Amino acid sequence: LLDETGETGRKYQAKTTPHMFVIDKDGAIVYQGAIDNAPMGKVEANVANVNYVDQALSLLLAGRPVSTTTTPPYGCSVKYPSP
Repeated sequence: LLDETGETGRKYQAKTTPHMFVIDKDGAIVYQGAIDNAPMGKVEANVANVNYVDQALSLLLAGRPVSTTTTPPYGCSVKYPSP
């Protein structure tokens, strides 16, 4: 999404780049937050890497509810232009 005015980012309250959103067929946000649990490509010892976006999409395609609906996003903060 190229959002030069920041209109869409503001509507979704995107905080970071990236700040991921998975939207179901009815237009509802079913997941928002980090792409995975590995900021900087690293997870804690003895913790499996989880791609939250892939997990949410797989569950949606299987007709199941998304189990993790929100996580803290990480990355650079979004700098919105003045309205």
